[in-house]
Amino acid sequence: MMQKTRSSRLRLMPLLLLPLLTACGNNSPSVPVEPARIPALTPEARQPAQPSYCIPSCSIGLMRERESWQQRLIDDE
Repeated sequence: MMQKTRSSRLRLMPLLLLPLLTACGNNSPSVPVEPARIPALTPEARQPAQPSYCIPSCSIGLMRERESWQQRLIDDE
């Protein structure tokens, strides 16, 4: 009895896959989709202009220091 039930289930498997395969084969209608729009930042959310006393090497050094901190955090995991 158990063997008969099992063999009937195996025979039904391809029939169950058939609707799935036909659904994937249909071409869905193409609907034009607009790309996402990124709203402009408010003045309060914008970074202030770089002060005149800041030199590029100072900013680069700070960026490298932050990258090393991030790398240490990643390495600790």
